[in-house]
Amino acid sequence: MKYNPYESEWQQPEWKDYCPTMTFRVVGQDELPGFLPPTLTQKFNSAIVASSGNENVDTFLVQGFRIDGSAIDEHQYIATFDKRNGKVYAGFIEHADYENRTTNMPAEMEELIALSGIDVPVQFPRKPDQPTGTLGYLQDQNLIQGFETAIKKQSNSENIEF
Repeated sequence: MKYNPYESEWQQPEWKDYCPTMTFRVVGQDELPGFLPPTLTQKFNSAIVASSGNENVDTFLVQGFRIDGSAIDEHQYIATFDKRNGKVYAGFIEHADYENRTTNMPAEMEELIALSGIDVPVQFPRKPDQPTGTLGYLQDQNLIQGFETAIKKQSNSENIEF
């Protein structure tokens, strides 16, 4: 998986305030984290923010959507926090290999993301019809691929019904 490291200026509590664990929200340009590059975010129509996590790790995803000719181009930014040792990994997941820009995602980051319950890359076939909700709602509506592991883990461990 190709990856472009890009530091998160938000700490874990800011992310959790923005998007609590196991939820999503649809946001406009003016609601995106201010540290994301405006040269990219100014092109977004909207974005979906989602989070997953457990007692060891939290992962936050911002997926921006922009019109690129006749297609919708998706841009994913992901920040993963290892609660056990305080490490943070963050950056853009790329759908292509760009010379002098992308690298392979660090193995530890991939492991942490998987521990949080996400299968990267996450895909959203379309924008949800409601502005906020649970990841379970997205799954029920067939609007998300990649968070199924997190949803199953939380459902099983907490007996939550979506």
